[in-house]
Amino acid sequence: MRDDLLRKTFDTRDLDQVQYEVAGESLVAKKIFRGVPWSLTERYHVGPDTLHWEAEVSLDAGDFRSCAVGYQIPWPQPLYPMKFWAARENMPSAPHRFAQICFEYGEVTSGILIPALCCYRDDKDAGLLLVMPFDFRTPRLRFVSAFRDPDLRVEFDWLALARGGSAKTSLLLRACGGNWRPALGWLYQRFKEYFEPRSHTIDRLWGGHVCGRCNVSLEQALAMKDLGLTWHEIHEHFPAYGNYHPEGVNEWPLGDHVPDEMLDALGRPPGPTVVSVDMIRRTIANLHKAGCAAMPYIQVSGEGDEQLLDPAFEDSAVTDLHGQPSAA
Repeated sequence: MRDDLLRKTFDTRDLDQVQYEVAGESLVAKKIFRGVPWSLTERYHVGPDTLHWEAEVSLDAGDFRSCAVGYQIPWPQPLYPMKFWAARENMPSAPHRFAQICFEYGEVTSGILIPALCCYRDDKDAGLLLVMPFDFRTPRLRFVSAFRDPDLRVEFDWLALARGGSAKTSLLLRACGGNWRPALGWLYQRFKEYFEPRSHTIDRLWGGHVCGRCNVSLEQALAMKDLGLTWHEIHEHFPAYGNYHPEGVNEWPLGDHVPDEMLDALGRPPGPTVVSVDMIRRTIANLHKAGCAAMPYIQVSGEGDEQLLDPAFEDSAVTDLHGQPSAA
């Protein structure tokens, strides 16, 4: 347990007492740590095919703080025969190939697409699947370890801890064989609604994709269709990141978010470039005539132009190494 206000990570060496009780089909362990105003309650429930671990941190007194709660599992020794699989590129792999591993669920650049990690030994036909229930919401989930670490850690981070509320975790543990494929098959059966899209439109969108411009002629759309395009992401149509649909105006100059070298490479016409509502609608119509889907780029969270920042969030603005505002 990490307490960010106290700037300390607490483990078994800091325990004052542990109280166990059996509640129905669950084993409950309440852990009291020395010198802190919070307590940690863990619950273990045996289901038909999984062991379900839940933790809840309750703050009895003191100020609001952020925290992290982790679950540690010893690596079998020796480590080198171990393998693991996660939903990302270059899998399956093995711990000895990494100086350190940190598989973060949903991280945009190098994270994992499914909140699960399958560790196994094919020579022993034995393994363990760790998965956060797909309907459980948490700010940050990571699987962390290093080549010389004796444990694999499942970390729930960036949790809020305040009086009147609690920080919670949820993790399923399932024994599996010496391969990742049966574990993925079990995930599919357990959380089928995640893998089976509610919309059947997606079946028509398999194929080519391009992040393109907002001024596409019918001839250009037909040429891209001949090359296998199925859907076109309309970009450059907004004056600034965070302002994707200007209200009350019919046209505006192309924003500074598009580098000059990119426009030059795309054949920018001489003179100022103006974007209009009619231009975007014409682009969408031309793509549809060519049999391509059109998707205007709209980011609902995570980015924005510093000039549009609400004053209440000025302390949250992203800056560069020199302290200057850095746009998305």
